[in-house]
Amino acid sequence: MRTQVASLHTFAASVRSSGRNQALLLGMGGSSLAADVMRHTLPCGRDAVEVTVLDSTHPEAVKALLASHEPSASVYLVSSKSGTTTEPLCFQETFWTHAVKQLGEAQAGDSFVAITDSGSKLAVEAANRGYRRAFINPEDIGGRYSALSFFGLVPAALMGADLEALLASAADAMAKCQTTTPLHQNPGAQLGLALAEHARAGRNKLTLLCPPPFERFGVWVEQLIAESLGKYGGGILPVEGEQITGETRFGDDRFYVAIEPVTGTVDQLRGQSHATHADDLEAAGLPVFRMPVSRPEDLGSLFFIWEFATTVAGALLGIEPFDQPNVELSKVLTRKVLETYIQSGILEEPPAVLAANAADALRARLAGPLRPDYVAIQAYLNPSSA
Repeated sequence: MRTQVASLHTFAASVRSSGRNQALLLGMGGSSLAADVMRHTLPCGRDAVEVTVLDSTHPEAVKALLASHEPSASVYLVSSKSGTTTEPLCFQETFWTHAVKQLGEAQAGDSFVAITDSGSKLAVEAANRGYRRAFINPEDIGGRYSALSFFGLVPAALMGADLEALLASAADAMAKCQTTTPLHQNPGAQLGLALAEHARAGRNKLTLLCPPPFERFGVWVEQLIAESLGKYGGGILPVEGEQITGETRFGDDRFYVAIEPVTGTVDQLRGQSHATHADDLEAAGLPVFRMPVSRPEDLGSLFFIWEFATTVAGALLGIEPFDQPNVELSKVLTRKVLETYIQSGILEEPPAVLAANAADALRARLAGPLRPDYVAIQAYLNPSSA
């Protein structure tokens, strides 16, 4: 992708010169998480376009961004590898309708950019509607492994991020993760081996410690690990964003990875609480894998090392890290529900449990013969910084 840097800078300059100072990325999961991490981690350049990410279908989230991103001042990045993912396509139609009303159909395309694979439904639609640009991503890059492809680099270019430094960091990590590199010098192999060994020993709850400005990095790792190594009833469960204090007590199923600023432009962060927590955990005899970083652009090396480590851990655990049976099943079931609703006007809903009865329902489930290894609470709420 380093050969695309000049083209990306030219694209970003053309967006700015058109008077558009906002960009809204319309995506879900692998097509949006890397961009979200970059906008929270990387310094923005001068005259940067403000990048926002929409990856929630909550009506209030969509309404708010419709109101704050006028088509004449915005560029909408429709981001979907397959070009058929339901959520980004719904976002696309919502904002396309809005843009047509504001600008007319002939001009609406100037406010849209597609990021997708060659020949996808989205690529065809972008050509038919006259989108400002369609970035065609290499087809052999999987969605959750696409951080350093157009899916991450297009929004990063609009932010004015230092793409050269970001990709140089990734290239340095790639050079260290060669099969000819001794294990003690290979950070990707070391991390992958640690993930697999601890998972085999029962420490399959990967807990991430991410200090500023890398706080959002764990959200990307969460999807990478969960979808790549958590399937068929086994694997590794990532735990992201957990607040750790001196009073926190964890069981023997935890393995910790700490992103650790050590030198350079983020050295001042070394003494903050995340490093202290890692020291305390280690002193208590708990396993901590430390990943040193020296500047925000080292995000590129973190992306590569984690992708490499995931494949190593998958090989050692006997888990295929590149397929996604549960993800595909979810998409199939979602389309089925929507088709049924279109035909019948009835939306199937699972049995509801009243909040007042939730504790009893959970207690019965947790005390049963099939007691789960963990409990996930999925809240469908309007996203906020809280």
